[in-house]
Amino acid sequence: MGYGEAQVKDLEETIRRSDAEFVVDGSPVDLARIVHVPQPILSVRYEYDDLGGRVAQVLDEFLRTTVK
Repeated sequence: MGYGEAQVKDLEETIRRSDAEFVVDGSPVDLARIVHVPQPILSVRYEYDDLGGRVAQVLDEFLRTTVK
């Protein structure tokens, strides 16, 4: 993901100051390797399914009208 040092420190501070009991990490990186916080970090995976094709329709329209 390319987190810079300042971004990591900001994220750590945000998590530390929160009342969160744990962090759910759905990012493509192993957040627990780069962020050191007292809360446990739970890595999760997810899949996206464009039911009905709405996102595909919007993207097609965007590309059709903006990419020349």
